[in-house]
Amino acid sequence: MPGSRARVARTGYSRSGAGGQNGPVSERDRDDAGHARNARPRDRLGRPLPPGSVGVPRIPEDLQLTSRQTLDYAQRLLDDGTAFHAHEVLEAAWKNGPIAEKMLWQGLAQYAVGLTHIQRGNPKGARLLLERAVGRLTAAEPVPYDIDAAGLIARARELLAELAAGRLPTQSRLHPPLRRPVPGAGRFAPSPSGDLHLGNLRTALLAWLFARSTGREFGIRVEDLDRDRSRPEIAERQLADLAAIGLDWDGPVVWQSQRLSRHHAATERLTAAGLTYECYCTRKEIQQAATAPHGPLGAYPGTCRELSAAERAARSADGRPAALRLRSEVTEFDIIDEIHGHYRGLVDDFVLRRGDGTPAYNLAVVVDDSEQDFDHVVRGDDLLPATPRQAYLATLLGFEVPRYAHVPLVLNSEGKRLAKRDGAVTLADRLAAGETAEQVTALLAGSIAPAARTTAELLRTFDPETLSHSPWILEPIGLLRRG
Repeated sequence: MPGSRARVARTGYSRSGAGGQNGPVSERDRDDAGHARNARPRDRLGRPLPPGSVGVPRIPEDLQLTSRQTLDYAQRLLDDGTAFHAHEVLEAAWKNGPIAEKMLWQGLAQYAVGLTHIQRGNPKGARLLLERAVGRLTAAEPVPYDIDAAGLIARARELLAELAAGRLPTQSRLHPPLRRPVPGAGRFAPSPSGDLHLGNLRTALLAWLFARSTGREFGIRVEDLDRDRSRPEIAERQLADLAAIGLDWDGPVVWQSQRLSRHHAATERLTAAGLTYECYCTRKEIQQAATAPHGPLGAYPGTCRELSAAERAARSADGRPAALRLRSEVTEFDIIDEIHGHYRGLVDDFVLRRGDGTPAYNLAVVVDDSEQDFDHVVRGDDLLPATPRQAYLATLLGFEVPRYAHVPLVLNSEGKRLAKRDGAVTLADRLAAGETAEQVTALLAGSIAPAARTTAELLRTFDPETLSHSPWILEPIGLLRRG
């Protein structure tokens, strides 16, 4: 859940188990060993840990981690063979996390305790805790953060079967992945009608971070369907700017105009299913018309929705080019956005193909994202209102609805979109003013994680839950501040 945090361990371990630079020597350690360096590592209850344990984590009480950071830290501990310490991390999230997720975190914590009992050679305790974990994970709802609840339940049952047969599972079985493997990819899809400004570059950087931090591939698609405004030389400059701020991508760049046959095939499928109709309305006529009873305020009024064949022929004879609209069966559709949460938006009879035969953006982006395996769409939040239309269309075409994250824009000091009149807004502008690409990257990185200056530093610390929901403002002096 965005914004949720738990007080959990994050720092290193006391490798001596007591004393030295890592913490004070306890009275019990002195009694047991007579000297701190010979003391056997103990857990927080004072119980001796198994030979080879690295000791007790030193947990700052005021340190808070987000849910994803908690999972990453617990995973590292499990991979290191220290299930008990993973349990401490997960237990903290259970006690301090959101109420709606307590069942889930409790199940994960009990799972880690069950693994601890296996490591300590206690099959009875392991069975008890793993059975409890299975119950909690089975009942947990929702299961966010890509947590692989089903996989963990299956592995727990395998371990329980081995324990029931009198066999103690080997250590290699005690490193379960907490999250599902990520298939698809993320992308950035600029339109080559103008150089990328700082807001575009920041969105591209976030899209890259969302993909790379989750193990996804990252692709670039040039959305050049607007033949009047698209320029290949602008696209080349955009790609050079992305590389200059440290972004890389997988596979060749895809040009949307090369996929027209796939867009037309999708409209043919919808037409064959009776889900389209021709529309002869001009933009002025749509603006002047009252909203039809079947559509919400601001929706296409449905003027051409029920035209007879004779009426369509008459309009065609007048020389009006026909656009193709979706015959929508809903007026609203719900999506879940990783920044904005639950969002319900307008769905009307939107255009699928323009009057000149060009596929409309709402169709092309849905077809291309699905067929290119882009399952994670990160873009500016000015596109959020159009997203319910796209998600609804994806369901009609039988596509999986991607995950969405609509990130805040960078605006000028008046709260408006960036434009040339706002000064040095592009990378080329900043370079001409004497800055380096590294300095521009640091400016963008600082708006995402204040301590970061490079893409590599961002990637090490990136957590979507810490992102601001407010736009960023480009000051006249060239600095970014939170709006």
